[in-house]
Amino acid sequence: MSTEPNTYDEVPYASFPFPQTHINRLATVATLFGMQPQSITACRTLELGCASGGNLIPMAAALPKSRFVGVDFAASQIDEARKTADQLGLENLQLQVASILDLADDIGPFDYIICHGVWSWVSAPVREKILTICQKQLAPQGVAYISYNAYPGWHMRANVREMMVYHTRNFATAKDRAGHARALLDFLVRSVPATNNAYSLLLKSEMEALRKSDDSYLLHEHLESVNEPMYFHEFESQASAKGLQYLGESDVGAMLTAGLPAEVDSILNYLASSMVEREQYLDFLRNRMFRQTLLCRQGLTLNWRPDYERMRRLYVSSGVVVPDGEFDPTSTELMEFRGTHGTAKTPDRGMKVALRALAQMWPEAIRLDQLHELVQSQLHSSGAADAVSQGRDALMLAKGLLDCYVSRFVELTAEPPQCTARPGEQPRASELARLQAASGLSVTNANHRIVHLDAISRQFVLLCDGNRSKVEILDELAKLVEGGAFEIHDSAGAVPDASRTRAVLTQMLDSALAQLVRNAVMVG
Repeated sequence: MSTEPNTYDEVPYASFPFPQTHINRLATVATLFGMQPQSITACRTLELGCASGGNLIPMAAALPKSRFVGVDFAASQIDEARKTADQLGLENLQLQVASILDLADDIGPFDYIICHGVWSWVSAPVREKILTICQKQLAPQGVAYISYNAYPGWHMRANVREMMVYHTRNFATAKDRAGHARALLDFLVRSVPATNNAYSLLLKSEMEALRKSDDSYLLHEHLESVNEPMYFHEFESQASAKGLQYLGESDVGAMLTAGLPAEVDSILNYLASSMVEREQYLDFLRNRMFRQTLLCRQGLTLNWRPDYERMRRLYVSSGVVVPDGEFDPTSTELMEFRGTHGTAKTPDRGMKVALRALAQMWPEAIRLDQLHELVQSQLHSSGAADAVSQGRDALMLAKGLLDCYVSRFVELTAEPPQCTARPGEQPRASELARLQAASGLSVTNANHRIVHLDAISRQFVLLCDGNRSKVEILDELAKLVEGGAFEIHDSAGAVPDASRTRAVLTQMLDSALAQLVRNAVMVG
């Protein structure tokens, strides 16, 4: 049996969905780079270090015909995950209390293996076992995700970690270690001269980051007995020795030179004789401190230049905001679209039609080839088709959308998210969201992201079980307000008059529903 130390039962790690680990993301990157990954609707997935299931359970709930296995060393976290799985009635999820070292060789095979937030915080034998599991259990077209702390960026962060580890070495409980670590950082930030030097800037940056985190992050990210970052080439060398090869990063944009001087790309082409060398030089340039690397089996031929034939198998979606005013598909003037990560401008008629169509159908997705047909149809009906070959050309549209994907303006997915842009007469939130809303104000949406609710949105989610009409939901909410369960407000403040409750609630209900739809919480 393993003798690995375990602090996770004492202070459980907060368990969240991580979009970058979702098997839809892994399948998408694999498809873009030339693989033929197993459909996520009928696959087998293993998560090493699944905690209480915050990442794995949403996948299992959304993909009932796929099989999922979660493993964690902390019995308390697996118990919590099992409770949630039982409440959801998940029969496609198996949860195990086990050390990675003790996992049986016949646990697989798996189409997808996820290991997030584990690698850097375990001993060398465990890291080797993680790669051995990938070597032995990964399907021929399988994809493994492993995240880890990376040099050179972690050299600076390691200074702060080592100071905190030294300062808290004599405190027995996790609570005491976390409290005294924060006290040390406060002392250092106050006492180090506030000159514009790298040391003081580093301390202040780390302190601000840690102030926003909870104790579980501080303890398990910075104060674990093991925390061993490595250079990317070192990680790749260990993976290669196990018959695995570098596929890419779960964030494809991180593999590009966007934001760096224009000549960097050509210089990297001269310096680097392989993708691995190129990625290592990019880490030097960006001072990268964290990687989310995808691996596959050696022998597969990869192509890091996505083409239309691969992209056309994917789905496209986008929540960009279209400018107000009348839309003219014949115009070649610049049009600006706003997204979560900034703005983008394009004069291309085809791209403008495509982004506008995606915004209208958000959060639903459409196949790339279907989107191309839609763009052609709209350009043709407007009389603009003959004048804009680029706009209707499938290759140009694919290139434009790929640029938007790496800059996070659009989503590319192997399968469409399980949500709707048009709720029915009896609106329905996902079963997982309703379960999570019963105990808090945060739910996981169809895009594997956390959505924070206010009081009325929370009650609305709880009531949207697909069995109530909007009028019936309104009646239930009015009863809750009248019973003092929560207050409602208008522009003048709290609404004390019961006769106005229903009118105010009607407006709030429409707004809440629209927001929940946009946040990909509604499924019917």
